[in-house]
Amino acid sequence: MSQMSQKVSIFLILHTIKTNFQFRYNLKNLKMFFLRKMTDYCFETTCGNCKTSGVWERLSNQNILVVPCAGCAEDNNWTWNGRICLGVSGISANENREQTVDEFAGLIYQLIQPRYDMNIEAQRDEFNEYLNSVPDEVKSKYKNLCE
Repeated sequence: MSQMSQKVSIFLILHTIKTNFQFRYNLKNLKMFFLRKMTDYCFETTCGNCKTSGVWERLSNQNILVVPCAGCAEDNNWTWNGRICLGVSGISANENREQTVDEFAGLIYQLIQPRYDMNIEAQRDEFNEYLNSVPDEVKSKYKNLCE
């Protein structure tokens, strides 16, 4: 290898290292900025899902969690701010909105119910207990999907 091609190779390697470092450094700064802003923004809850995926609104100089994650909605008996609330799911999080009855029933049918072995009485009872805890509209849509 000639001396010139060695210099070019070393330059390219150093340039790649520098570029990768700058990229990682900028990502780290962006992440720190994002986390700092989210911490300032999300004083009302400690739930990580609500902080990152919940629907927030700025009202009277306060940040209000308008739609929580589905887990917090369930923990609050499917109500939030005095109304029935299904929470934000993986489907609706990208669109910054509450999940619909159809989406929730579909999640139960496609993701939640298959986790239970309906041939085992304890698992069947646990699933039925969960199903009885969801709002009636979701239950009826789920039952329609099962038919």
